[in-house]
Amino acid sequence: MHPAMAFFILMAFLALGEFVSVKTRAIVPSILIFLILLLAGVWGGFLPKEIIDLGGFSEAMIEVIMVVIVVNMGSSLSLDSKERMENCFNWTWSNSWNSCCYSSNRKYDI
Repeated sequence: MHPAMAFFILMAFLALGEFVSVKTRAIVPSILIFLILLLAGVWGGFLPKEIIDLGGFSEAMIEVIMVVIVVNMGSSLSLDSKERMENCFNWTWSNSWNSCCYSSNRKYDI
């Protein structure tokens, strides 16, 4: 497969994922659609296993893309959801700390 064709296929999968994500108001993530299409293409034998390398994505670029995906997942949460998670984490951390430091009837200096 020609590298330009591999790049075009990957970009078409990303565009289709974005289209589905916009139409479903981000209920279905664009990355999920991209990965399903890529997986189906490779497992079905329609695409070569090295299509990402053929498309021109190097190791450094893949690492940057992973960071973007993690930020994308974090930004897709609502602020209320983030606040609930933070409160839950703070409550869990404080309770585990208290049970560790104040387990018997005496206080430990830490």
